[in-house]
Amino acid sequence: ATTPGNLDVSALIDGGSGAVSLVATGSITLSATGAVVTQGASVELRAGDDVTMDAAARLASDDVVRVQAGDAIVAGTVDAGTASLVAGGAISSAGTVTASALHVQAGGDVALTVEAGTVAGVAGGTLTLST
Repeated sequence: ATTPGNLDVSALIDGGSGAVSLVATGSITLSATGAVVTQGASVELRAGDDVTMDAAARLASDDVVRVQAGDAIVAGTVDAGTASLVAGGAISSAGTVTASALHVQAGGDVALTVEAGTVAGVAGGTLTLST
């Protein structure tokens, strides 16, 4: 789904076994009750501005979860085989990012709580990962 402006997710979006992509020219916000899940396919969030998730909000796929923001990302709970977080600004976490492989790229600081097997990261500022 492509939404001009902002996209607010406050319910479960279950892709079953299909890919789910949410795209907005503005911001994407997931409230505490917001979740995007699928199995065997990818979850993608792409925003022209910020992607902001409550700590209880969830993105989950046993395949790939991709989050891209023109500005900042605040990640809630992310469970993925592979996770990619790319932001023009800072990346921080309200929850925990869990993945076998994690790719992080930010134009600003990165401060994430992670449980990952392999991490590759580039930050325009300080890169801080905690468990």
